[in-house]
Amino acid sequence: MKKKLFFVIATLICAVIAGAVAYNSTRKEKTPTTSSDSSISEQKQDEGGLPDVKNQKVSKEEGKISISNVSQDGGMVYVRTVVEGVAQGNCTIEFKKQGFQTVNRTAPLIPVTSYHACEGFSLSKQDLPVKGEWTILVKLENGNSAEKIYSVN
Repeated sequence: MKKKLFFVIATLICAVIAGAVAYNSTRKEKTPTTSSDSSISEQKQDEGGLPDVKNQKVSKEEGKISISNVSQDGGMVYVRTVVEGVAQGNCTIEFKKQGFQTVNRTAPLIPVTSYHACEGFSLSKQDLPVKGEWTILVKLENGNSAEKIYSVN
């Protein structure tokens, strides 16, 4: 009985550690920005792998956006963002592929602990006419944007 309990506890600990490592590695992906200041992809990160925005002083006009994670699960594509210097407003996302109609979505900004984010973009793969590489562009109302090329399969 003690051996089974030890095995279950050890397995749970390993699973938690593996999950934390996998989560942290997806958060550390650098994404190119299309704004004139590329500091988003080069800034310090906190322990969770997210940009450390606690001590930054940025005016609303200087708000920045970055794509923190893009993933797929089943029939959905998920895009997560980090927004700095802006506490309210909307984000727009575009999925673009040459020869196909652009797919657009809009979401409001929401607070997430020490930063803000677009509420989240969850897009059904059925909304994208074909598989393959798509350019994902996220924009703030002030015009700052970030993009990433992502392969939808």
